[in-house]
Amino acid sequence: MRLNLRANLQVLALLSVTAMLLVGCDPGYQLRPVGWSVGPHQKWSKQFDSFEIETRGIGGLIGEWWVDPDLQIVKNTKPISVRSAELRTAKETFKAEIYGSDPIPPSETGYHIPIEWKFDRDRAAPRVLGDHCEIILNLTVGSEARQITIEYAK
Repeated sequence: MRLNLRANLQVLALLSVTAMLLVGCDPGYQLRPVGWSVGPHQKWSKQFDSFEIETRGIGGLIGEWWVDPDLQIVKNTKPISVRSAELRTAKETFKAEIYGSDPIPPSETGYHIPIEWKFDRDRAAPRVLGDHCEIILNLTVGSEARQITIEYAK
């Protein structure tokens, strides 16, 4: 009798874990930059005058209500500051929260561009973004103003 109870508990535990994995998995979403070169590990890059930007695109879990585009400045020969950024969708435009004010120093390695967007908690990012969106970066590169537009699509 004790052996049957133990076997039943093991089967029940296995079924519970399997059910949680099947029901609880969020398949996620992904938008990729249009016209950028793709490298290893699903990382895209684009060369600009005196710097390069790398990204893994915009993605996350379907239930997330924020966006961090994971933009990295690399191989920059001049300091770069973020003046502003916005996210444009088919229906709305959102100003970015800039959470770092220090200029990105000249460097061969990557520095994260400190921008993100947060929506109302009941508005999941994939619904807000849709199938296509743009990020507009207003930067200061050295002493020059520069605007970069990054188009994203599924």
